[in-house]
Amino acid sequence: MEPAARIEASMAAGSIDAECGFSKTPEREARFIYAEPALFQVRYHLVARADDAASVQRWDDVRKLGDSGIILTILGFGPVSRLRALGSLQIDSNAKTPHQSSKTTGWSRAFFYHRRPSIKSDIRKLGLKGKVRTLPTVKDRQAFYLTFARHIRPAVIERIKAAPRQLEKTGDLKHLADKWDDN
Repeated sequence: MEPAARIEASMAAGSIDAECGFSKTPEREARFIYAEPALFQVRYHLVARADDAASVQRWDDVRKLGDSGIILTILGFGPVSRLRALGSLQIDSNAKTPHQSSKTTGWSRAFFYHRRPSIKSDIRKLGLKGKVRTLPTVKDRQAFYLTFARHIRPAVIERIKAAPRQLEKTGDLKHLADKWDDN
């Protein structure tokens, strides 16, 4: 999996034609063409140690924990800028992988910020099943789209853009998203 910044640069340079999974940002909308509807929606949750009794409903609950409310993320993880914009949150985004983050912190009083779908499978892959729990409150939502580089001919883009619209119309887009959701 390549970092989003590298994919964006490759699309702008013309070596990649499309991406199946960019969220909308003003910068990206200026550079790329989005197909509607969104292909899927991601929900972001906090993951805590299983024995951590912290009850976090709002971001203020995390802020009140002070040095015990660190939010762990992965280096280059897109939502970090959204977290930073919330202000006064302690964010550690130095780890290169979820595995590195879980090993270096030992999951002392900290929360890992991760997305659904993929939380359940990533927890299993990290060997943390039964050792951590996903807090139920959705902290953020983002829609992800099929996105095209501007060098693609408009007629080609229009033909391809018809597919997500047809999948939504038949209900297959929702069915695929539900099937992919591992929680």
